[in-house]
Amino acid sequence: MKLLRAVLLFACMALPVALPAQVLRWASQGDTQTMDPHSQNELLTNSINGQVYETLVKRGRKLELVPGLASSWTQVGPTTWRMSLRRGVKFHDGADFSADDVVFSVRRAQSATSAMQAYASAMGEPKRIDELTVEFQLPQVNPIFLQHASLIFIMNKGPGASGTTRRRRSTSRTRKPSSRT
Repeated sequence: MKLLRAVLLFACMALPVALPAQVLRWASQGDTQTMDPHSQNELLTNSINGQVYETLVKRGRKLELVPGLASSWTQVGPTTWRMSLRRGVKFHDGADFSADDVVFSVRRAQSATSAMQAYASAMGEPKRIDELTVEFQLPQVNPIFLQHASLIFIMNKGPGASGTTRRRRSTSRTRKPSSRT
């Protein structure tokens, strides 16, 4: 019996190594609308953008709020939150992540053309305190401030970054059947 278990265990361990790589095909009812994380607020688009961009706060395995790009946060007053940012984070182009990127991203998401405007506006006015600290002055008490912080993707401010979003009109590539007989 022990020998049989050992043989089965060895076979299971060797199995992944013996299988050739395969292509993963994925299909969906819709398409990603844009890679601009503040332009649209649509489930599939947000899911795909979540593979590229990060937020200040994330959800853990039990859906609790956990640090994302913010390593910690404190509520300084009823309408003031301060976030310390994670050290050593770099964007894909090698640029260092800083408080300037957070201020840029939140303000961009607050623009009139952003579909994320309601969430970003509820985060208040972002202010850079130092390289890795951001303070948010809220217009009013917001008991779900951290939830809002978990919805706004952070972008690299970068030299060529645009401070506004451009909403993309939804277009259908399929024609409706003609009613002619």
